[in-house]
Amino acid sequence: MKMDNPDLEQRLQDVQHVVISASHDIYKSRSKVDKDTIDGAEAYRREGLSCISYKFRRAADDDIDENKALMPAYRDVPLVAHNIIARIRQGFTVAVVGSAEVKLVVDGLRDYLGVTEDRLKYVPEGKSYAENVKKGRKALGLKKGQRYLFEPADVILDEDVSDLCADPDVAEYDCVANFNGQESAFSDTTEFFPRNYNFDFTDLDGIMQPTKECNKMVFSKRFPLWILNALYRNREKGRLNILPLLTLGGAKFLTRYHSLSQHTKEVIRYNRQSLALRKEGIQRKFSFSAATAKEIMQAIFNRKLLIKADHKEPFRIKDIDAWHDLWYYQHIFDEVKQRYPDSSLDGLEHISRYAEDLVNFNERMQKIKGQIGVLKDFRGYANKRASDLQMEQQPFNKDGTLAIPPAKGEDIGASVDYLIQRKKKKTA
Repeated sequence: MKMDNPDLEQRLQDVQHVVISASHDIYKSRSKVDKDTIDGAEAYRREGLSCISYKFRRAADDDIDENKALMPAYRDVPLVAHNIIARIRQGFTVAVVGSAEVKLVVDGLRDYLGVTEDRLKYVPEGKSYAENVKKGRKALGLKKGQRYLFEPADVILDEDVSDLCADPDVAEYDCVANFNGQESAFSDTTEFFPRNYNFDFTDLDGIMQPTKECNKMVFSKRFPLWILNALYRNREKGRLNILPLLTLGGAKFLTRYHSLSQHTKEVIRYNRQSLALRKEGIQRKFSFSAATAKEIMQAIFNRKLLIKADHKEPFRIKDIDAWHDLWYYQHIFDEVKQRYPDSSLDGLEHISRYAEDLVNFNERMQKIKGQIGVLKDFRGYANKRASDLQMEQQPFNKDGTLAIPPAKGEDIGASVDYLIQRKKKKTA
């Protein structure tokens, strides 16, 4: 896209770097965090939410690191490998932030893909969301004005990120966050899995829709990453809202409140009321406004933030935070294999541009998985964790087949149909 401003045009072209986070919080006690997970699943039930979630939780006193980035959806290929393969094949320079076990996967992929550390870097994980992004960014050695894409390891089958990296708005803002809008993402298809859309989002055009936080963002080096910790710390169960920005703003917010628009003041007031109601046990959604977030960031932090919710990729929404999310993807890969029994690539060539890489790297993983706790005996580990967390049933039969059915609202056939059609459109 040709732009009048050469500097903006150059910055738009410079989204050639990716930070992949293969890390998430580590809690102190396995017994304590398991109790919290069981209580959390029960809370989801009481609130009548569509997705009952037994989340992956890491614990410092555990013998096995329950890192979701290392969980396998397709055979023994860890989740983190999917996006690494896609981004390297697409020509990006990639920094992967994660544990020592993640490093084993990165090293194996570097060897398999035939690239050097200049193209695929491993970075030891930090202690927070923002620290991991910052460490990855630093490893990339970005020049002034260059933007980079951040994505987590647990969003797979979202292979094409060109809509994010080539977004013209990227050149104008320090952060472009494309939230997961329910109506936008499924505008071209029927919904084939449920998600909990925890807040109502209004974009700059005044269009409101049920939304959940985004998993992928494009940043400039100017964006204050520590803000992410405050915004995302309470994102579960619909607690993501703009109020932490006000707290972080401190005195600046107090002195500049009078200059904010009436719309922003109303949104702030509504969210404060929602917070007060939640403390009384009354669940009311927060309201998230693109105009409000943009105005507050500019007024208090002198940075440009754009939040939108217009992407049309359902699989960008379906991250793998919990066990039931993983089973959904395993069902998809099983369904594809059953549809194409004569395929030497398990049918993956019908849904992915990187089918051959996934099949070949699974072979490489046979020498690596013995060094990774969750992969040594994944099915045995998964069944044990189901018992630990008091799930309704164990996921695997004695013969290793997946026993647990798709969750309510998950249409595996329609999911595979969508992936097949998407693949055909991309290669047409």
